[in-house]
Amino acid sequence: MGALAIAFGILVIIFPQLVGILVGIFFIIVGINILAFGNRFTRLP
Repeated sequence: MGALAIAFGILVIIFPQLVGILVGIFFIIVGINILAFGNRFTRLP
């Protein structure tokens, strides 16, 4: 998890626009999952 955080931090520094797009897509996917599955939606740890 630490290595992922470091890699993500480097990506933010190098490609801030790309990261913004990826974060937006991620939240859209999560939102769709919540709407689709409702209370059955389980968030990964």
